[in-house]
Amino acid sequence: MSDPQDKRIIFTRPDGGVSVIIPAPDVELARVMQDVPDDATDVAVVTVADIPQDRLFRGAWKAEGKKCVECPVKSKEIAHELRRAKRAAEFAPHDEVIAKQLPGKAKGAEDERQKIRDKDAKRQLAIDAAADTAELRKCLAE
Repeated sequence: MSDPQDKRIIFTRPDGGVSVIIPAPDVELARVMQDVPDDATDVAVVTVADIPQDRLFRGAWKAEGKKCVECPVKSKEIAHELRRAKRAAEFAPHDEVIAKQLPGKAKGAEDERQKIRDKDAKRQLAIDAAADTAELRKCLAE
């Protein structure tokens, strides 16, 4: 017999995202099902193991039968957003030097920015070629 605290309710919202309801202790699942919105679809009772534990691609979750899975297409979109944010953070100190046109430093800053562009281009290609979210995670870690 499974542990009642191991149960979750998943459903697809009208915007396409997936919501997860975690029942409070000592509250019957039938009672919690009443909290599922009327416009929800793909409603299912699942176990904790049926939901991704890593929330990196939380915005790419979709209900698939009695499981919640990561949509590969949406996961790649999220990976590219994260890649661009990482690139912007790496650019920031060099952007300041370029903007201030500090004598003797602008050329070095532009050289560093080109290195960042080159590294980012490789990461972009790796994300595009990734076969699954495990590969996407590796691309983002590099």
